[in-house]
Amino acid sequence: MNNARRKTINNSIGKLNSITSSLESIKQEESLALVKFQSDEDKENAADEIEEFISNIEDVISNIKDAIDTLKSADF
Repeated sequence: MNNARRKTINNSIGKLNSITSSLESIKQEESLALVKFQSDEDKENAADEIEEFISNIEDVISNIKDAIDTLKSADF
């Protein structure tokens, strides 16, 4: 692999790290919102939706981290 492709891969890893950080911020905000919704019985359905969204975000973050690890461990 040439240096240009290595650089592109390294740039991509940086972008994936940035995306992960953004998603973790969103997850944190949703977790705070969930606390508010859980204390309000009228918003129980909304709390369930937020919990599912948080779970999905966690899955995406995990997948991105796996991709980053795979790219880092590849012998470029």
